[in-house]
Amino acid sequence: IILGNSDSKLCIIKTKNINYLEDFLKNDFNVGYSLLESEGGVDKKKRKTIMCIVTSREYYRFKHLILDIDLNAFFVTHECYEVLG
Repeated sequence: IILGNSDSKLCIIKTKNINYLEDFLKNDFNVGYSLLESEGGVDKKKRKTIMCIVTSREYYRFKHLILDIDLNAFFVTHECYEVLG
């Protein structure tokens, strides 16, 4: 199966600065997001995790801005070939 080029990135972010990151996404970066309830596999702490989609063109700037907010953020990126809704 050939999917072609990905033009979006799915980002999953876990940070201790969740409120600041939410404000940044809404007000400064203007991107929608979903909040997911998650639990640490080792420490079993319950936290909120952010899932959002950014364009491939915006991705590197986005990544650096997130790491400026929290250098220790858990940040996972996936290629995203289709976004609906």
